[in-house]
Amino acid sequence: MQSPPTTISRVLVDGANRVEAPGATHGEAWSALGAVLAATLLIRRSRGAHAAIVAFAALASLPGLSAWAARADGPRRAGSSAASVDRLSSAIETFAREHGCANVVRSSCVACAPVVRFALARSARCAAPAPIVLEADAIEAGCAERSGTLVCGTPP
Repeated sequence: MQSPPTTISRVLVDGANRVEAPGATHGEAWSALGAVLAATLLIRRSRGAHAAIVAFAALASLPGLSAWAARADGPRRAGSSAASVDRLSSAIETFAREHGCANVVRSSCVACAPVVRFALARSARCAAPAPIVLEADAIEAGCAERSGTLVCGTPP
């Protein structure tokens, strides 16, 4: 049985576990259950520490919750991150197909490397590939063709 084709945004934004095994859990539920169990055991041991333990647990969770929410794959940003990755991948694939083949000549976008590998995986090899330039903000800013070169991001 063949698995359905995966898009680069599903791999980068959702993570490999969700792509390889739909419905797979990442362990958050088990981690939360363990934390609740540990807090319950602590509270049962000392009746006077209920409020202190709850307050400490709430304070300790704030940095992790804010970091999780701010991530590109966090609940508020996952959709827009996936759309940006898909736009970049599509622009590179289309450019390579229209020019016969393409290659990255300059990149200051570290996050673009997996997108480029995915987008150019089916691209033909040739002696004179069309040039692609990836600036640091290529994923967010999008791409435009300028005199035979695909420039993604805002040039410095």
